[in-house]
Amino acid sequence: MRLIAPAAFARGAPRYSATLTRTPLPGIHTGRRSFSASPTSNDAIAQDDKKKLLIVYHTMTDGTRQMAQAAYEAARKAESPDSPITIQMLKARDAGPEDVLSASGYIFATPENLAAMAGIMKDFFDRTYYAALGKLNGRPYACMICAGSDGENAMRQVDRIAKGWRLKKAADGIIVITHAQTAERCHAMKTIEKPDLERCAEVGEALAEGMAMGVF
Repeated sequence: MRLIAPAAFARGAPRYSATLTRTPLPGIHTGRRSFSASPTSNDAIAQDDKKKLLIVYHTMTDGTRQMAQAAYEAARKAESPDSPITIQMLKARDAGPEDVLSASGYIFATPENLAAMAGIMKDFFDRTYYAALGKLNGRPYACMICAGSDGENAMRQVDRIAKGWRLKKAADGIIVITHAQTAERCHAMKTIEKPDLERCAEVGEALAEGMAMGVF
């Protein structure tokens, strides 16, 4: 996984190197809630002062959920009462403009359906795009695609929306290919292999740590 650092950082500041510690994945994440840690000491940073990494995903057959969950669990390693970062994971249908505007970095995860991003993910962007336009300049993002055979067009679509928002790509996008080609396999629940989950975890951890260290 290649972390894309800002030019100023690349010129002389210490480089961040992501290391992966395997983290067991819990059950399906549901509901609209923030998973930020509660302050437990006088040194804790107030929640309103923390940078938020927002993970927005859509899934129908659970593949993209597993990818987003892997990124979320790894990103949480940067989260603590005295850390400057908090992590939130939302389904695309539950996320709105206020969630986008209050975040400092983003991971977008979607299936590719019929050579395009999923309709509910597109709906999320439709509902939030103009409310956030001109207000997110320079914030980091990464993208993850779960596809049957390709995924490139869905990745391009998300990247174009991110470009319109003037977001900065923080890591190379991840495409996981499930090789589902028949109707039966396309509609079946997916199991993402461990190496692919580890790739997603690396993105989540690197983006969260980079935000916490001020790289992004």
